[in-house]
Amino acid sequence: MPGPGLPACRRASTTGAAREFLRVGSAMKRGLFLFGLLLAALPAALHAETRVVERHYQGRTDTEIKVGVFTSIHGNCTPAPLPVVRLAVAPVHGRVSVRQVRLRATNVRNCLGLELPAFLAVYRSAPGFVGEDSLTIEVIGSKGRSELQRIKVTVTGRDAGRGI
Repeated sequence: MPGPGLPACRRASTTGAAREFLRVGSAMKRGLFLFGLLLAALPAALHAETRVVERHYQGRTDTEIKVGVFTSIHGNCTPAPLPVVRLAVAPVHGRVSVRQVRLRATNVRNCLGLELPAFLAVYRSAPGFVGEDSLTIEVIGSKGRSELQRIKVTVTGRDAGRGI
């Protein structure tokens, strides 16, 4: 039975073309899915030699605690591309922000008074929190080397360390 406004032969060819499109579309979707899986596995393969570093910082509650400065420099004292910095494991009792800053480096690889772009990671505890918190930052350099920084932060009260 022909559809509205289409002769029977025209409707059949349209349906066949739609089926062909869906068949090709399904093959394309399968291909894209497999390509996506490959891309998802690629970073793990590239960063198979991930270096793990343990760090510890201390600061007062309700203040910013600097937990990392990340930059990169060429041997000829020119800035290299910034590393990729991402929060791999968020802290439970606070938050971390990463922002781009200008870093004035003195005597870095014998490059005196150099200004570099850098990423600064800052931890801030939840209001009134006192105790230990932890987070993990992943840093990937321009050559693909990966480093996990497991950071422990000890947060003290506002009056800790004052008065002698």
